[in-house]
Amino acid sequence: MQTFDNIEFHNAAGLEDMPGFNGKILCRVPESVRNKLQYKTRPVVKESVVSEIRFVSDAPTLKITLACIKGEEWGDAEARIFRGNFEYQSHALKPGQLKTITLSRPPMMDQVRPEILRQKGFSPDVWRIIFSNGCCGICDIESFGYEVRRPRADEKPAKTLLAHGSSITHSGLDGYPFVAARRLGLDFINLGSSGTCQVEAPMADFIAERNDWDIATLEFGINIVNFVTPDDFRQRVEYFVSTLVKTHPDKHIVLISTFPFNERQGIVIPEKATGTYTVDDLAYCQIMRDVQKSFGHKNLHFIEGSDIMDEFNCVSADMLHPRNYGHAVMGLNLAARLKDLAGL
Repeated sequence: MQTFDNIEFHNAAGLEDMPGFNGKILCRVPESVRNKLQYKTRPVVKESVVSEIRFVSDAPTLKITLACIKGEEWGDAEARIFRGNFEYQSHALKPGQLKTITLSRPPMMDQVRPEILRQKGFSPDVWRIIFSNGCCGICDIESFGYEVRRPRADEKPAKTLLAHGSSITHSGLDGYPFVAARRLGLDFINLGSSGTCQVEAPMADFIAERNDWDIATLEFGINIVNFVTPDDFRQRVEYFVSTLVKTHPDKHIVLISTFPFNERQGIVIPEKATGTYTVDDLAYCQIMRDVQKSFGHKNLHFIEGSDIMDEFNCVSADMLHPRNYGHAVMGLNLAARLKDLAGL
């Protein structure tokens, strides 16, 4: 069994055995933390969403074997290969099957000046295998005798954006927080929790204990408005914020309210509203504004969700979740706001 000590695993706080394979799953949240969260959250935050395998090698050709044990409900998982900042290939990963991928340096990259290739933070020498969804991992890497090493600090972006929130934040490589990070030349950690972002204290503690981020966005509300009272929500947000502010006073923390979705925001016709999300979430949005103001902390910010999703045709036909166009618009809007707030 390879130990993979010469490979960096990014956005993977835990490596766990892959049932049925001689490999390791990249888990965003370790089991010790997952087991403190509500039961529905645990399998979601285990998934390898925007988790990366990174390494550098002079090998002309390498072979890397990947696998996944569970794709998203709509089908296969996906791995995208980047060379530095540039997307190289995309591969479907079928649950329960091995996938061996051959990597060769793209020849056109040798014709471009290195400083141009590095404009967004990553050295063009860094191989990056990034998973979009599912519980994915590595089973083998073959470099044919060439050295494989972890990237150095100067081969990666100097700063990192961490995003926590609902399914909209949980989104993969086309999601708005990943787009924002790429736009700003930041590294990225995705701690989104699809359908289960309950503003839980153990998640706040987990983020606070980490020192691998510089800016954190917290998109709260959509998964909790029907499950807790406004007072309970306030307590949860206050604990989350106070925990991060206390442990990381010099880092930028950004609260983002719910994106437009219900009749109170002029979207849904009240008498025809039949979905789950028909309550008045304005109180929850106001709580986030009030919490940000009450702390009076220069690095604690608030952004209206409607300033990020500034046109409603960002969403798909479910009238809630953005697709690629929407995420692109939202990501660029978030990047512009973060550039201003955090002085990037």
